[in-house]
Amino acid sequence: MGDWASMIPSIAPQTAAVNVRPNDTCVAIWLIFGVHRVLLGADLEATAVRNRGWSAIVDSPTRPA
Repeated sequence: MGDWASMIPSIAPQTAAVNVRPNDTCVAIWLIFGVHRVLLGADLEATAVRNRGWSAIVDSPTRPA
């Protein structure tokens, strides 16, 4: 078989996180468990602009009721 660890490329560790504002990248997922519904978001910001951030997700016509 060989040594699996030698097949994985090494990645140099990052020394600092980058703080970018506004954060235009996020993940949102809608989960349904029977009668329960959950909306999860990661790195999603709340803004005063209705078509951005949490407002855009909550107001979306494609989001289930």
